[in-house]
Amino acid sequence: MRVFGFLAGIFLFGTLAAHAEYPKPSLEAYGALPQISSAQISPDGSKVAAIANVGNSTRAIILEIGVGVTQQIGVEEAKARGISFYDNEHIILRASETISTFGFRGEYEYSGAFAINIESLDVNQLLVRTRELYPAQSGLGRIIGRGKKDGEVLMPAYVGGVGADPDLDLMVAKLGSQRGRRYMRGTSDTLDWFVGDGGRVLARERYNNKTNLYRVQ
Repeated sequence: MRVFGFLAGIFLFGTLAAHAEYPKPSLEAYGALPQISSAQISPDGSKVAAIANVGNSTRAIILEIGVGVTQQIGVEEAKARGISFYDNEHIILRASETISTFGFRGEYEYSGAFAINIESLDVNQLLVRTRELYPAQSGLGRIIGRGKKDGEVLMPAYVGGVGADPDLDLMVAKLGSQRGRRYMRGTSDTLDWFVGDGGRVLARERYNNKTNLYRVQ
């Protein structure tokens, strides 16, 4: 309920802003994180999912329209990047953290996608236990579409061992599993994938740096 009071204040402030003058915010305020971001409405229109920054705490929140905040999940150790509904029972939270991996030079932004059941609050990181994943990659939390079956998502991921020139394959992951499987094989020069409804692959984007050849297949 404490978070709901905070949200109510934000919405009230937005309503009153057209009718009253407020002092200009400090310069530091322009660099602050937005208090509410990435708000998304559920397919049935009954709930809103959003990212809330309350002081030094970042949370994924579920607000039931006409009721208030019913669920909240702390996101303390990572940077919340976005949130969306998969269906009326599941949200997908995208987050990242700056890490380094042994055997690789420098730091990079490691990302992940987390499927969350908003009733039980079960949290599952997608693809993270898939075999043969390249050990250092920054885009592992990207979802580009849905699979053929309910509860499936399609995610590009680099596949290959240490020292390999990894392929960017298209993987399919289930919301309730940390493992995925190859949906369609890519190549080492694959840049991206494009999919349509029902898990239909539309195109694979490639660029060969040696030959300077760009292709869409």
